[in-house]
Amino acid sequence: MRRTVRFVLVMVGVAVMTLFAAAVAYAGPGDVIGTKHNLGSAGNPACLVCHTPHDAKGSYLWARNVGSGSGLKPLCYSCHDGTVTNTGSYAFDATKYQHPVTPGSKGQDCDRCHNPHSNTWKFLTLSQTNADLCTTCHGKSGSNNHPIDVLADKWPPTDQVWDPKATPTPDFSGTRLWDSAGTTVVTTGSGYVKCLTCHNPHGASTDTLNTMPTSSATDGSSPLCQNCHK
Repeated sequence: MRRTVRFVLVMVGVAVMTLFAAAVAYAGPGDVIGTKHNLGSAGNPACLVCHTPHDAKGSYLWARNVGSGSGLKPLCYSCHDGTVTNTGSYAFDATKYQHPVTPGSKGQDCDRCHNPHSNTWKFLTLSQTNADLCTTCHGKSGSNNHPIDVLADKWPPTDQVWDPKATPTPDFSGTRLWDSAGTTVVTTGSGYVKCLTCHNPHGASTDTLNTMPTSSATDGSSPLCQNCHK
């Protein structure tokens, strides 16, 4: 009887240790060590760059004071407003249209689309980790809508460059084409039409997140459509 009880206790202990190990692995640094968010160095672990366990600057255990506002955006934008990540991916001009979020609501804030601890393209949490990411939430990609994943060899955009990083003047007007995988922008010649050809979640020209207006304020033209369909 004692041997049976001892065996059960051992097995319970093994199960608990296994669950603990899994929990630690899940709650640990994740994949951040292998990503561009690994800003740590010797004696300065990556986690402590953004978080601190004591005397934090907010409910997310921020390690430093961040910008105004609530939720994740103040910390994200403290780097991703172009002042720090001036050579990488950032939210560009904050005065332009941005994808709406619900600050402080888990899964509805910046983490609606991004996971800073992930090693996916653009740190995306969505299943479509490419330029068609919109289709994960938005269903307007059927036969009665503008086609995507098609090669724009007959009607390439007149303005094929949308480059908010352009100097000395950022370029917030243009429709980009992509490679077939939707991870690299094709700046000249033929490329594929993706969701992000006409839309952009950061730095858009309109509240529908278009890269160019669909209608002109001065005449009956459509800058976005006529950029390709001349």
